[in-house]
Amino acid sequence: MTVECRYDRRMGAWWFYRYDTGEAIAPANELVAAARTIIATIEETPA
Repeated sequence: MTVECRYDRRMGAWWFYRYDTGEAIAPANELVAAARTIIATIEETPA
């Protein structure tokens, strides 16, 4: 899973996004929430 960080003008903040889908993960200043979401997504993905 590739993650990017970009500024979202609608939300007025930097956010982490999934690179492949563009899905918002969490605000960049909420690292714990972003990490939990990323880990959960990776664990759900079949090997």
